[in-house]
Amino acid sequence: MASDPINEYLQITLPSYLADLHELVSIDSGTMNKAGVDAVATEMQRRLEALGCEVRRLPNPIYGDSVVARLRGNGSKKIVMVGHTDTVYPDGTAQERPFRIEGDRAYGPGTCDMKNGILAGLYAMKALKDAGRLDFGELVLFLNSDEEVGSPTSTQAIDDESEGATAALVLESGRAGNSVVVGRKGVYDYTLTVYGRNAHAGANPERGRSAIHELAHKLVPIAALNGLSEGTTLNVGVIHGGTRRNVVADRAICEIDVRVLTLEAYRQLDSELRRIVSEPHIPDTRIEVTTGHCFAPMERNERNVRLYEVARGVASRLGFELGATESGGGSDANHISAMGVPVLDGLGPRGAGAHSPEEHLIIPSVVERTGLLAHLILELAA
Repeated sequence: MASDPINEYLQITLPSYLADLHELVSIDSGTMNKAGVDAVATEMQRRLEALGCEVRRLPNPIYGDSVVARLRGNGSKKIVMVGHTDTVYPDGTAQERPFRIEGDRAYGPGTCDMKNGILAGLYAMKALKDAGRLDFGELVLFLNSDEEVGSPTSTQAIDDESEGATAALVLESGRAGNSVVVGRKGVYDYTLTVYGRNAHAGANPERGRSAIHELAHKLVPIAALNGLSEGTTLNVGVIHGGTRRNVVADRAICEIDVRVLTLEAYRQLDSELRRIVSEPHIPDTRIEVTTGHCFAPMERNERNVRLYEVARGVASRLGFELGATESGGGSDANHISAMGVPVLDGLGPRGAGAHSPEEHLIIPSVVERTGLLAHLILELAA
């Protein structure tokens, strides 16, 4: 890696980064633990205010509060970094699996997804300020509190902050092969509710219209929609219905997860799914389709690929190769990309084992990836 003041600063402050990570990982901050997520937000707010950022806290009555930190510079470009303070883990996990360092790895809940990333955003800001390189107009760090459940209450605020930005940089963990994420599948949730008619299963079953049987007839053609377009996957993950074994069921429900690479693929699948459920196999039954919160695809489009090429050039000058990959999961990059803002994801330090007991951070990647982030900001600001 090329030596320069920014990377030298990051190397010197690596012990401080790891101490901060230890503190954040020691706070249980599962999405539904508002007090814990707020505690992480408070720790980050304190550090960002000490850096000289203008900090705004967005109160949230359901989830934790989001934090928006703004570092003003001498230039004209606005660059937005996005990370999240919530994790997937239940209360008590931080005590059951406390932060520890073994060799070149740091273990604990959130070391990969993504307390490592939000600290990378903070330390990139600190390195730029220490080097006197405030070439941007505004550098924003948006820390949202509900990403692990699809950002239902923070999406609009993130999009509002990203409007008109030169680029958005999402701080999820770097991927295998030292890659960043240039495309993510769209994620759509469907619930099918089938309505039939109750009857006694022994005395007069002919009067019944089984919602369970109707749903069963629909599941095979629905499953056949897998691969309808390249990369399209569909999973029926939950089924329930009926009340008793001797009653013809008047209702059955299934929940479906859909992943697509493009908006066109989503439109095609949605049309086919609705066609299937609109044609009843059992007379006098009907199916109601509802959709939940979704992530539109982060398509591997020209804007995002061009931003990756800029990042790859920066990495090359720093002395390493930067790969590109796509992901089947959604993140805040999805809805930012759908706005037409160039976005790159997976810019945080590398790790592995997210959402599992083996979750860890690869410590040598902290300086490399945070340096990449800081230098990419300078490149975009130029």
